[in-house]
Amino acid sequence: MKKAASRLKLELKPERFITDYESGIIKAVRKEFGGVVHQGCFFHFLQRINKKLKSYGLWKYYKNNDSLHLYVKK
Repeated sequence: MKKAASRLKLELKPERFITDYESGIIKAVRKEFGGVVHQGCFFHFLQRINKKLKSYGLWKYYKNNDSLHLYVKK
């Protein structure tokens, strides 16, 4: 990203990065952009929650329980 910006004579001054939760991306953002705020995207956050619910055998309960469904979405 920095190389492409340099070729285009652009100066990058990001305030925030929104990515998935891959540790490699998080490390790269920290290394290359220091104190920039890193935020995981909501879509990938929900994917991780769904995966955890399934791994604990709670997926069917979650899908059929409105109270739990609303609680998790908070």
